[in-house]
Amino acid sequence: MALLYSLNNSQREETLECGTKRFPIVKELRLYPLIQESHSVNSASISRNKKVRRTIQAQFHAMGVWFRLPGCRLRPPDVMLSRSNFLPWLCLLLVGPCRAAEPMAMDFNLYMEGKYVFERNCIVCHGARGDGKGEMGIMLQPRPRSFREGMFKFRSTPMGALPTEADLTRTIRGGLSGTGMGMFTHLTDNEVRAVIEYVKSFSRRWRKPGNYADPLNLPLPPAWLNDDVQQAKHAAAGKALFTANCAACHGPNADGKGPVVGDLKDIWEQLAKPSDLRKPHLRCGDAPADMYRVLATGLNGTAMLSFEATLTPEQRWEIIAYVFSLKLPDVPHLGTAPAGSLILQK
Repeated sequence: MALLYSLNNSQREETLECGTKRFPIVKELRLYPLIQESHSVNSASISRNKKVRRTIQAQFHAMGVWFRLPGCRLRPPDVMLSRSNFLPWLCLLLVGPCRAAEPMAMDFNLYMEGKYVFERNCIVCHGARGDGKGEMGIMLQPRPRSFREGMFKFRSTPMGALPTEADLTRTIRGGLSGTGMGMFTHLTDNEVRAVIEYVKSFSRRWRKPGNYADPLNLPLPPAWLNDDVQQAKHAAAGKALFTANCAACHGPNADGKGPVVGDLKDIWEQLAKPSDLRKPHLRCGDAPADMYRVLATGLNGTAMLSFEATLTPEQRWEIIAYVFSLKLPDVPHLGTAPAGSLILQK
């Protein structure tokens, strides 16, 4: 039995061949002849050996591919395609004759555009394999995110869940303060959607429905946050809550120098230094609502857990009021200062 994806240049017709059977490939994909070589195997020996057949089937299922070719007794075995050639979008070539068990179908054309955007904007830090080991990535501190584990810190979804596309868009557009992740405001909306589609291909977690969750329903900031007198009262109550729940990592003064800071590591085996919450710009964002979101969702892959079940919304806002009472002034510096505000002294 041979599995062959071919492109007929004269007739512009793509087909999938299985033995003597031939099936057309989805017409939208005709500009992307991704596999143009034949891989054959002795089908008689496979059909006689149930153990081999189960092993081959398990290998395909482990890669998230579930399909059966019409007219063929066997599912296409993994030995026909090497892992180096077997890309996540192979299953999309088989959309016409096959059926895949994925939480949501991948848009192939969007994926290919995302690959183009990724290679021109992201690959230098995040690496060709999405492992955070790009040419510049190994020199950056903190290290660029590895997409292969499917773990994202800044989300609006519950702890452990995948982020929404809006979450990833916010990170791409707004960047992460204090890191090498800049603001990619030059990308169009379609380019952002495309690169998100491509990033999803790096991890199998995106293929499992159990990893998806709806965003948490986060409340609006209370009105007393805009009243200095009321905010001071709530900040006093927040100080005790901060000491009990946050000081071990962030320190009693919220400077990121708690007693356990030296022992903290993330799932990527990198030192996970707690944030200095006094800084005017944090990675999660500068607004009280951004800090509330982190308290509610936690940061996947780190020691920063969700306080959704342990602190009431009012208590979380009081902690935020205390942290904002410790904020350092946002002193202008090169790159952020208004024109003419920096004058060199003689």
